[in-house]
Amino acid sequence: MRPQSQTVPLLSQFVDENRVSVQSLRDFKKTARDLIDECKIKSIIHPLLADHVFREAERFLFILDMFDQSLSGFKVNKREILH
Repeated sequence: MRPQSQTVPLLSQFVDENRVSVQSLRDFKKTARDLIDECKIKSIIHPLLADHVFREAERFLFILDMFDQSLSGFKVNKREILH
């Protein structure tokens, strides 16, 4: 097992890399949700499911923020989650 001084930077880098990927995925899901709502694309899923999938990505970003702040030793501030 690595000492704390080596583990935290690695975990922080891992969280940062995941945040970039999840933000990209969230943006894609938001675009898909919006296009389904506006009837600009055909979809076999219900618009509520598209919204749910988008909100799951938002929630995961919130969890990544909490984890990152716990690595930094700061108190977690709740981020507004889109509904």
